[in-house]
Amino acid sequence: MKKTIVYVVSTNYAGSHYLSLMLGSHSRAAYLGEIRQYTLGKTDERVCYRCKDTTRCPLFRDVDAHDIPQIYEGLSRNLRDSADVLIDNSKLVSWARNFVGDDRYHKRYVHVIRDPRALARRWDLRHPRGRRRLKQRWGTLRRNPLAFLPILFGGRTGLYAHKWLNTNRGITRFLSGYDLEHIMVTYQDLARDPEGEIRRLMDWLRLPFEPEQLNYWNFEHHGTQKKGYEWIGGQQKRYFDMRWKEHLTPAEQEWLATYPPVTAYAQSLRLTLTDDGRTRKGRRPQP
Repeated sequence: MKKTIVYVVSTNYAGSHYLSLMLGSHSRAAYLGEIRQYTLGKTDERVCYRCKDTTRCPLFRDVDAHDIPQIYEGLSRNLRDSADVLIDNSKLVSWARNFVGDDRYHKRYVHVIRDPRALARRWDLRHPRGRRRLKQRWGTLRRNPLAFLPILFGGRTGLYAHKWLNTNRGITRFLSGYDLEHIMVTYQDLARDPEGEIRRLMDWLRLPFEPEQLNYWNFEHHGTQKKGYEWIGGQQKRYFDMRWKEHLTPAEQEWLATYPPVTAYAQSLRLTLTDDGRTRKGRRPQP
C-alpha cells in the first residue's frame, strides 16, 4: 500500500509547525519536521529538537541524508507500520518539486497562509536594520524586479508585502501548474478554530478526526520544532499570536492590509480581510 506524503508549503512563520504537529499526531500519521533541513547537513539539534543526535534518533538513524530520492524510504523503515501518512513541513516549493514525479507515494499539498501584517513583525525581528535587511531587499527585488519602487523605497512595509507575495504566488503557481491535489488553510482560521480546521483537513486526507490530535504536546514527535512550542506544550494550551498589532503602527497595518497587489492576490484565493488576519471563512470583515 502506498504511503501518502503531505507537503506543507508556506512562508516561514505562517503556522506550518502548529498545523504539521497536529496532523502528525494522528494514529495513522507521522510528523517528520522539515526533512529538507536534514539533507542540508544542519546541526543535529536543528534536525531533531528532541534527540539532538540523528545517529540515535528513532526517526533519522541510518537514513542517508545525501540520497534525496530515497529519503522517504529510509524514514519509512524507521516508522511504525501504521504510519500511512507522512507530514513533511519543509515549506519550500523547491523541495516539494523534487518529488512531483515520484509515483511511489500519493502526494498531497497544504498551502498555509498568514496575514502579511503578522509576518512583518517576525521578519523585522529576524532581519534588523542594516545589511541583513538590505540583503532581503535585493533578494526580493530579484524575484520581482517590476516592483522595484515599493521594494527599494517603500520602507519595511513595501519590502514585506512583496516578500509575502513572492512566496505565496510561487506556491500558487506550483500547485496549479502541476495540477496538484491541494488545500488551503489560514493561520487565523487554524488558531481560532483548530478543531474545525483539523476536521476539514482529515476529511480531505480521508482519515477520521481524532480529538487528541489537537493536544499535540502529548505525543513524542521527532524532527524540527520551534523552541517557543516548548512553552506552549508546558502550558498545554493553544495560543493565537497577535503581537503584530503592538509592533506595527496603525498606518503600517492599514497599508499592508489594503495594498492593492496584496488585496488582489488574497481575493483570488477568496480570502476575507478581518481585524485580526485573513480568513477563508469570511468572518467579521472590516468596514
